[in-house]
Amino acid sequence: MPGQHRGPESNEALRVLAFSPQKKKVLDAIAVLIGKWLHDAPMFGVNKQLELAETIAITEMPPHSTNASRTGPIFHGHWFHQLKSGRKYVGYAISTPIGPTETDWMIEAVYKANLSNQIAVVVRWIEENVQGDGIVRMLAEPRHHLHALTITNHDGVRVVLAHIPWHIEGLRKRVIYSWADFVAQLSKTKPVRGVQVGVSRRAVRASVATRRQRRVSPSHSKGD
Repeated sequence: MPGQHRGPESNEALRVLAFSPQKKKVLDAIAVLIGKWLHDAPMFGVNKQLELAETIAITEMPPHSTNASRTGPIFHGHWFHQLKSGRKYVGYAISTPIGPTETDWMIEAVYKANLSNQIAVVVRWIEENVQGDGIVRMLAEPRHHLHALTITNHDGVRVVLAHIPWHIEGLRKRVIYSWADFVAQLSKTKPVRGVQVGVSRRAVRASVATRRQRRVSPSHSKGD
């Protein structure tokens, strides 16, 4: 899976585990926009040059929980961009295309947050432990303050948890859940009211693209 960029996002094209592709010129344009954001709002405590690492498509749970197990994750056009300082994952940005051209994008937020490292850890675990074809995306569940990666192919959707809040029981990291099992277990926990300590309200809506790294200038970004 490292560095895989295997063409269009379709079941027919799936040959290996891969991230949803974005063109080089699109990623270059996004890197420039993140750099402009960071120029105005530097990331506190990050002194090295930042790089744009994985770009991941963000999905969410269906709006009606009763249909969630049959519907699957929904993509609303938001992307999650991993930011690295040296070898460390230190934060992320969230973007969305606004058109009219394919390089016209908007940065919605840039954060310094441990979620970036949690996602990177799960990506490595999936590379080492998940066999077969599939497209890897992020799942953001703001009602439970939960984040995961999903693997989708013709057999369905599998889920691997990246961040699990303390109040959720019955779900664990480093376990591959079917979509139906994940939804059933999550439905046993009531949604969180308000903002959990240490978790950004905007936390994430994104999807995975490539391991291509780009320099983001200047070498800072916006704090949590």
